Amino acid sequence: MSVDLLKSAEIVAAAADFIEEYGVSALTMRALGKALGADPSVVYRHFADKDALLVAIGSALVAEVDLTEAFRGPTPRERL
Repeated sequence: MSVDLLKSAEIVAAAADFIEEYGVSALTMRALGKALGADPSVVYRHFADKDALLVAIGSALVAEVDLTEAFRGPTPRERL
């Protein structure tokens, strides 16, 4: 894939995989760019800094949570 065609969602997914394998402390824009086979500036075109990237990762992970079953319990305690 051409690095020019990388989308924010693909960078977020790659960053999440990177963190899972190496830990959040190892995540740098340079290391992520290398893992993507791209220059770190590609990441900076989508995210201002590491904090912005981490917020995007957190948002993506929260969006994956399926709460449909959580709201089916008859009492608040059972829904939790």
